[in-house]
Amino acid sequence: MNILSKYLLLLVLLIILSVDVYGQFHAQRTRPLKANSHLQLGDLELDFNSNPNEVRKTFEVFDILYRGVNFGAPYLFYNISLQTDKLANFLPVSHPTTGELRFLISSRGLYGKDLQLAPNGELNITLPSTNFERAIVTAPIFNDDDRYYLFGLSSSEDNLQLVSSIINTNLNGGKGDFEQSSKNIPFATLPADAFTEIIDIVPGNNCDYWLVIAQNLSTQFRIIAFNVSENGINPSPSVSSFNKTNINSTYWDMQISPARNLISYVTSDFSETNIGFLNFNVENGYASESEMPNINVIENSISTRTTFTPDNTHLIVYSNVHNNGEALFYKYDLRAYRNEYRKSSFTFPFKYRAFDNGLHGKYIPPLISFKTYNQTLYFNIPQSVQTVDPFDPEVMVVTIKGAATSIVPLLSRANDWNDMEIGKEIPLSNLCRLFNNNNIVYPYTEIDTIPNVYLDSVICLNPNSSFPATILQAKDGFENYVWNDGTSGPSQIITTPGKYWVHYKGDCNSRVDTFNISLWKPDVMLGSDTVICEQRFPINLAAGTTSQYLWDDNSTDRKRWIQEPGKYWVQFENFGCVQRDSIVITSKYCPCDINLPNAFSPNGDGNNDYFKPIIALGCVPQGYSFRIFNRWGQMVYSSFDEFDKGWDGNKNGLPADPGNYIYELRFKSRFLDDDYYAKGDLTLVR
Repeated sequence: MNILSKYLLLLVLLIILSVDVYGQFHAQRTRPLKANSHLQLGDLELDFNSNPNEVRKTFEVFDILYRGVNFGAPYLFYNISLQTDKLANFLPVSHPTTGELRFLISSRGLYGKDLQLAPNGELNITLPSTNFERAIVTAPIFNDDDRYYLFGLSSSEDNLQLVSSIINTNLNGGKGDFEQSSKNIPFATLPADAFTEIIDIVPGNNCDYWLVIAQNLSTQFRIIAFNVSENGINPSPSVSSFNKTNINSTYWDMQISPARNLISYVTSDFSETNIGFLNFNVENGYASESEMPNINVIENSISTRTTFTPDNTHLIVYSNVHNNGEALFYKYDLRAYRNEYRKSSFTFPFKYRAFDNGLHGKYIPPLISFKTYNQTLYFNIPQSVQTVDPFDPEVMVVTIKGAATSIVPLLSRANDWNDMEIGKEIPLSNLCRLFNNNNIVYPYTEIDTIPNVYLDSVICLNPNSSFPATILQAKDGFENYVWNDGTSGPSQIITTPGKYWVHYKGDCNSRVDTFNISLWKPDVMLGSDTVICEQRFPINLAAGTTSQYLWDDNSTDRKRWIQEPGKYWVQFENFGCVQRDSIVITSKYCPCDINLPNAFSPNGDGNNDYFKPIIALGCVPQGYSFRIFNRWGQMVYSSFDEFDKGWDGNKNGLPADPGNYIYELRFKSRFLDDDYYAKGDLTLVR
């Protein structure tokens, strides 16, 4: 590569990376964007092709599919099959170039672009009852813009099968239909006694994508990933198993991050609810434990729902918590996972009150669904009414008159989700729901650049050491490696912390690896060596804010009481770095320093409201006597052995006259050779 070519490639790379690499969302490329440009909202659609976005009543088929579903009470009785069959599996698919609606998939079958059931459109599979939400997903077939896979979970008495069908949009007079010979073809069998959910379709790095499934077994939680490429479906999946700490734990709401490197999940053991994270490797489909700590959800709520922001930097959580009549959303900065995620919150007025497990335990609370299009997040707003609990006529419960009254866009300011704003509410009808269906994604091709974003790497240093030479290594087996400084080759030696990236070429596409290298020198936790007055013992030593502590006396609290001079140390861990800090404390004899102001103003403002001597800490008076006289020699205040009290400016319960007064102070102390005596003037100001 000549110098000019290398310079041009670096210039292109810098232009690409002038937008934070976190923003490279796999479903926000042009083809996936257009393929998802119709958002299904029950009997309405939101058309993202129009400007402004238009809500239109075009899905009359919804009335046929879901006639008889009682939308007057969507605090539904626990009927998971009803929730799955009627609500969650409803997939509109649009043309990847024009955005025109191509077909609609429901749990009952295939509806062509005329929204009529296709001649061969009956799905003929039984969706499992052991399924929370998603049991069917669709994805394009490689190198063929007119054909799609439909993957589904099909239940029988003995097992749970994964089946595939092929949808051909050229059939049925160009309206679309299933290919008869490729319909409901089993390709894998899964345990039937587990809650099973299809998480999503995720583009891989090698001209492929992954069908990712979660299974919640009695003692394990599994992530199962099937590879799909131009060679078809590989029936041998990558299986990652994780033992449960509590057999009562239930997992749900699995989300895959826009950068494809994380899987979030919500788990509850009926006593508390947490959000956990797994690493996901798009090279091989395996998941692994993440170093990111769990997020504890305030409410133990089965209605907890989450979403990643489009730039992969934050997680937004709603768990049916209300504050002063408004729904409370939490936002966690995933980049600050070592700093408790820099948790923040925002509110939005909802008309229904929070779900109460004790009061409403017979019902499924209304769910808030999130949906991403382009760089905007949307969530739905349920509408509430009050009704009588059918099991207890004396109790009023909150139900939902319609599944959604409107949806609300969330968007970032200046492409930074630290600075987020709430857009204008989009009104709907009372028979709508923001369905949580999958995004239609396409595999990466030669025109795409794959971003690989790595979590920050922290290099731990001793306080007096310098940054060591560190090797950054890109993936081997590719060509045309160019780093951000213009150097070439699969590796680079760095001598300073910072953000580094490398661009290189594979068989299918270009890639950009980004490395965030942070330098961490230990904090001084205990401060500098110090000398204190011996009468101040005992004192309290406090370490900084980290997660774990170990003192020299084997105590593990953040604070420790020190009884005498000496050398003390504490060991702690921060950002994965183990550090020990020490302090030497010596003592000296300190006399009883006394300070007395010359004026005070007892006006109730909290400042100078009392007149009293200020005695050095540790100096304990004995035989204490403090008296105050007016200018005629009359005593207006006295205190004996009560050195913590002072004159409030009153005489016999009434405010004393402003002006000049005389004080007299006497006491003894073991730190004084002679008795202490002081006499002076003071001024009372009003």
